[in-house]
Amino acid sequence: MATTCVDTAITKAPGTSPGAIGLSILASPAAADTRLATAMESFLTSVPEIRLTQEGGADCDVVLVLARSLTSEVLGEMSALASAAENPEQCMVLVTAPIREHHLARAIACGVVSILPRHAITPRTMAQAVLASYCGRSILSDHVTRWLIDGARANYALMRSEFGLMPGGLTVRETEVLRLLSEGEDTAEIAERLHYSERTIKKIIQDLTSRLNLRNRAHAVSYALRAGAI
Repeated sequence: MATTCVDTAITKAPGTSPGAIGLSILASPAAADTRLATAMESFLTSVPEIRLTQEGGADCDVVLVLARSLTSEVLGEMSALASAAENPEQCMVLVTAPIREHHLARAIACGVVSILPRHAITPRTMAQAVLASYCGRSILSDHVTRWLIDGARANYALMRSEFGLMPGGLTVRETEVLRLLSEGEDTAEIAERLHYSERTIKKIIQDLTSRLNLRNRAHAVSYALRAGAI
């Protein structure tokens, strides 16, 4: 199943060459996988789309993390590497044994976008996974994907029940106003629909655009759409 997930994601990856991707390999000392690192490095040097950089390269595009298992020590090394990154779009591809759910959030915070099963990896799938991740794809097993979905659902429920917030950090009232704006209604029409004064509607819009650093009403509606609030 894991191999199928990897192959499917790679197949759907963009077919165009992204150019020379700067790749750094981290063979974690905390869970050393030096044999795999040596094999992968030997193969990846022959891939024209990939340019290997020194380990821990702050400006590389992709960091390939190889670890026998994902532990707190390995996550600490990954976090330090992410903190030192000079490339704001740098991402990580993690190759390891099956991970535990409580490690997932921290791995993602480090920049991990793809997690590959160590037992099923080959040099070919590794190279293609690096290319796919750089081009905007994520390669994740079914159970990791489900963890992410369940986590997003739980976070949404918590934000709404505890703080009255919708996705994107919007309040329920702000969301209603933006939904009506997206439907083409003006301030007067929104005020009538929600039983507020026009002044209140204007203040709601002004407050949310200021708080979220949005340029104008159109930008606010676009933000709410991208966040999934409307």
